[in-house]
Amino acid sequence: MRANIYTTNLKNGNLGLLLSIICCKLRFNTSLGSVHPTDWDCINAHITGKKTKPTAKASAVIALYDKIRTEIRKYEIGVESGFIEQCTTESIKKIVNDCKGRKTTTYRTQLKTLFVQWCEYGSKRRNTSISTINQRSVVLSVLEELNLPLDKLSTLKGLERLESFLVNKHYSNSTVRLYMSITKTMLTYGARNGICDGDFLKYKCELKQPTVKEKAVIYLTPDEVQRFKDVETAGTKKDVQRIFLFQCYTGLRVSDVLDLTWQDIRHGHIVKTMIKTGEMINNRLPNDAMQLLDEIRATETLHNFGNTIFRSYALNCIERNIRLIAETAQINEPIKITTYRDGKRQQTTLPKWQLLSSHAGRKSFVVNALSIGATANQVIKYTGHSTIQAMQPYIDITDTAKDNLITALDNARNNKINEITEQIKLLQDELKRLSTI
Repeated sequence: MRANIYTTNLKNGNLGLLLSIICCKLRFNTSLGSVHPTDWDCINAHITGKKTKPTAKASAVIALYDKIRTEIRKYEIGVESGFIEQCTTESIKKIVNDCKGRKTTTYRTQLKTLFVQWCEYGSKRRNTSISTINQRSVVLSVLEELNLPLDKLSTLKGLERLESFLVNKHYSNSTVRLYMSITKTMLTYGARNGICDGDFLKYKCELKQPTVKEKAVIYLTPDEVQRFKDVETAGTKKDVQRIFLFQCYTGLRVSDVLDLTWQDIRHGHIVKTMIKTGEMINNRLPNDAMQLLDEIRATETLHNFGNTIFRSYALNCIERNIRLIAETAQINEPIKITTYRDGKRQQTTLPKWQLLSSHAGRKSFVVNALSIGATANQVIKYTGHSTIQAMQPYIDITDTAKDNLITALDNARNNKINEITEQIKLLQDELKRLSTI
């Protein structure tokens, strides 16, 4: 371990002191303040081993210098003897700050430490997906922008302040509710593990969001699925097209499709443990899905056998290419979207292709299955939805479609009756004309 003090000339005539520490091949620099040149002579004499009577200012710097050297040397011995696993710059910084009497961590360090531990816990215990962790990272960047200390963030007032901050940035109410839920879950983990505490559990987000009936369920009809399939693609688009079509045919989540291997396909069935729920499924594959797999077997090289069937891409890449293919397929049905923002209800109309996501394939399978007469329980057993409540939006859609069908039949019947009535009237008029001749 080496510790050297370097001086810099300041405008007021004093000398700035910079302590440079090298421990376990790591360098760490820290300021020891500024002193008068005469004080520096006393400090330099002490460092070089000369005996001198130091001034009060020099004595304080010498005492701090000796304390830091002693504690760093103890730490280095601990590393060399194996009691300490690894020497890190953060550990050296903590020792120096402790010697100076400063707080050892800052707000950002505390928050990032909590975030990393929470994500690691989720990955190991709850099998959290990469896309979920990326979503959480966006929330972390927002929290760092707010720059509120962790002890204040983990209070009722702290979360209320975060909510106001998000609203003022013109996020939609649904996004604000999502970010607040993620933050509250992270703080709950921190409270359970002694990282933070406070009355944040009292917080409840009361921002209005679209009701189930106001939310548009984005899915493709069988005709739109066929048009999506008919688009000529190559490269990444071809891979994404296959992924999305396989979702439409099987109702699998995109995470399960990307994780699918040839060993999961057995005698025309998918036998697989679902990533999100951990449930085992054993589903017979539809003919369209089997044809798609046969096409992949025929075109892909043999080295893919035993690995995943579909090439893996980042979620944003998949969704971007889904929209591009759907735009080419002219899937342009206007969809009305309802959002709440800045305390106001807003409605916008967009073409369907702009609203497609990686989950739309799964929704398409569910809605189309219900439309042809499958029961909700049958679909749940096939797709692995957790509850009947999760199916309710799709059931509402198919109920509306059935009502529209009956209405169309009634209108057709009424139109036919009117047409026959008109024809009878014309025949009666013709008979009257003929009888007068």
